[in-house]
Amino acid sequence: MLFLIILAVLFAERYLLEKEDFRQHLWFKDYCRWFRQLPFGEWLSESKASILGILLLPLGLLLIVHSWSVSVLGGAPEWVLAFAVLIFSLGPRDLEHQVSAFLYARDHDSPEAHAIASEIIGRPAMESEPEQTIEVSQGIVEQANNRLIAVLFWFVILGPFGAVMYRLTSLTEQFSRDDESRKNVNQQAFRLLHILNWIPARMLSASYALVGNFDNVLLAWRHWSEDEKKNYESDASGLLIMTGTAALGYSFDKELPEDIHKLPPLVEDSLGLVLRSLVICLILLGFLQVAIWLT
Repeated sequence: MLFLIILAVLFAERYLLEKEDFRQHLWFKDYCRWFRQLPFGEWLSESKASILGILLLPLGLLLIVHSWSVSVLGGAPEWVLAFAVLIFSLGPRDLEHQVSAFLYARDHDSPEAHAIASEIIGRPAMESEPEQTIEVSQGIVEQANNRLIAVLFWFVILGPFGAVMYRLTSLTEQFSRDDESRKNVNQQAFRLLHILNWIPARMLSASYALVGNFDNVLLAWRHWSEDEKKNYESDASGLLIMTGTAALGYSFDKELPEDIHKLPPLVEDSLGLVLRSLVICLILLGFLQVAIWLT
């Protein structure tokens, strides 16, 4: 049933939901501020269990609501809850919509292109071309995991609890990234996110090999070493960028034309790679769901 909910959510995400303001999760940023102001909040934020303390209340409330939904009306509210939770846990922005907006702004020399590019990659993008387009291309193959695949993976494994746990961990890391007073929280959220991303990132990288240039991806994966990891923000980020770029078959070592109209379709091909990989990952998640159901 969870797999059918995933399909329904992806259909709604693609064809029914045009506005995404409801997924900005500003409530969680306010919750983190409130948590720190509690009598024990500041002390717990500096402890070794700060991330667990922050996640305890929202995840505990979710478990209570989920337990209630299973016990009433034959469990029908459970599926409504699962659908709503997954809708809120994806994103927060739809990657395809953002890519379309970036391409339109870039091709029309709009200043909004830089802002959209920064939103896609999750950090300030370069303003010059072709560097900005290359960054967006790499950001697409990286962000597909955080926005889609990892959430769907933990939803299949742990149900609504898994999807919310992943999204709130990601939000905690994001909201505390530039706050020096919350450095301890950020480090713990980063470590937990590393654990949660380990399997989904490798599943997505494997799908890049299946739908892209298999030999290039295999070669890039073999060269994934400790030295390479130092060049990227995280293990998952570096692996996905390396394998995703390799799957496209483009080499950024040689000089690329500065005229964006003469560039290869890097962004379009990256999005196509992600969409094809999503199909492969859905098939894998479907088999995983059947295996869990049989056991």
